[in-house]
Amino acid sequence: MKRYVIGIIASFLSEDLVRNQQERQVATPWGEATVILGEVEGKPVAAVQRYGPEIRIASSWVNYRANIWALKKMGVKYVIAMNALGSINPEITPGSITLPHDFLDFTKGRPLSFFEKESCWVRVDMTDAFCSQLRKKIMASAASLQIPLIDHAVFACSEGPRFESAAEVKMYQMLGADLVGTPVVPEIILAREAGMCYSAIAAIMNLGCGMVESVAHDDMTKYYRSCGAQEKVEKIVRETIRTFVDDRTCRCAGAALEGVAGRFPAWYLEETEP
Repeated sequence: MKRYVIGIIASFLSEDLVRNQQERQVATPWGEATVILGEVEGKPVAAVQRYGPEIRIASSWVNYRANIWALKKMGVKYVIAMNALGSINPEITPGSITLPHDFLDFTKGRPLSFFEKESCWVRVDMTDAFCSQLRKKIMASAASLQIPLIDHAVFACSEGPRFESAAEVKMYQMLGADLVGTPVVPEIILAREAGMCYSAIAAIMNLGCGMVESVAHDDMTKYYRSCGAQEKVEKIVRETIRTFVDDRTCRCAGAALEGVAGRFPAWYLEETEP
């Protein structure tokens, strides 16, 4: 079977980014996931539309485990997640492109591990939360394109689907967060459990609640479509994949092996590199 080393997770996948798109239903222990197979700059990629083809699934109800494991089954080692987030740092303004380096998890009901009902539990190291080697590749691509990229930012993930309250935004700011939104968690944790490098590149759509008079989804969407940020993100992702070399020496691949207590289930061992 053809192996797809690079994976993309996005809200939607334009033909400008992923060419020759073909859908495949991939069976996982958590149900089927729809994977889009195609090419970016002539290289094979496997992609997932996080919220479904019509963006109808809220972050709280995404089948994250099926999505990540489906990419794993396709051979993916590196995941680039494309996001649109809010800023709670006045110095990071709407239209900016960001590459977060760490995260805070304020989700409440999402499954945070593949192994919740298995005969083992796994404590993956999240010191290097967003894989630094993958981040460096993305940073180099942005620099070569002369697209400004904010590469030091902490992302606070809230449960959603509502916007954060003004008091919550103040709390996140006090804890050192710069960005806020509802994607990324638990993708980033599951990717680490699956031995994949994960990085998220995000366009900023709005300032957080309490920093402006009001926050409206329609206004955010209109701004996002008109400001050109999505096009910049896609350019960076295309350049990253065009110049990509599979040369990782990070600890992402073996993170679960280093943190397991008990026995891995058979389905995990079948898809995991020795």
